This record gives sequence, C-alpha cells and structure tokens, in this order.
Amino acid sequence: MKEGILLYAKSPFITIQGLKLEHYTLIVFSLENLNAKEKVKVKRLLYGHKTKKIVKEKLYESEEPGLVRKLGGLRTGAGAVTVPKENLSTLEEELEKRRVKFKEIDIWLTPDSIQRLKLLPPQPGEKNLKRGNLS
Repeated sequence: MKEGILLYAKSPFITIQGLKLEHYTLIVFSLENLNAKEKVKVKRLLYGHKTKKIVKEKLYESEEPGLVRKLGGLRTGAGAVTVPKENLSTLEEELEKRRVKFKEIDIWLTPDSIQRLKLLPPQPGEKNLKRGNLS
C-alpha cells in the first residue's frame, strides 16, 4: 500500500510487538564550530584510530576502538551515527563536553536493518566490508 487515504477496505492492523524491533537513536552532528585540532579529537573519539610507528627498525602498532563501536553503535554516514538507546547518555555527555552540535532522532530497527547498516567503512581492526553487499 502506498501513501494516501484508504477509500475502500479495512485498514491493515500492524502491531509493534511482533516485529522484534530494537530501539536506537540516530545522532546527526556538526563539527563546523570547531577548529581543525578539535575536529580530529572528536573523530578519533567517535571512530577510533590505528597508528603504526617505526623506532630503531622496530614496528610499534597501536589501535583504539571508537566510542561508537564500544557502545554497540554504527557509523551511518558523514556526521551521523546510530547507537542503542540505552547507551545514548554516554555519547551525549562526550559530545556536549566537546561543544559539538547534534540532533537526536529515535528510530526502531529490525535485526535485518541493523545488519544492513553495518555496510560501512571499517573501524580499526575490522575486516573490510564491500559496499552494496546486503547479505
């Protein structure tokens, strides 16, 4: 059924209980009011980072996962992350502490939708996922 007014027939009855939905929050943020140094700090905090350093012919590697991954969330696009509702307060506190402007949108996702959202650029230490593969 498309959008519009139902002219003839019974309206379909849909219940949320049978859909097995999980409560998430989409956070859309802007770093425009921050200088370059602060932007890098926020991005590293959210998405993590991986470094390699060679000192006296010895390779040192370090990896720090981002806050979004630690909270069970996903990067959903440029300036947007999705986190489970129960972990939202931690992320809000960190963004407010760094004066990042953001908006929240409550969303309900099926397990299948969550899997589709995982088709994102890999986080440090994560295997590379190909875009367009919805399985």
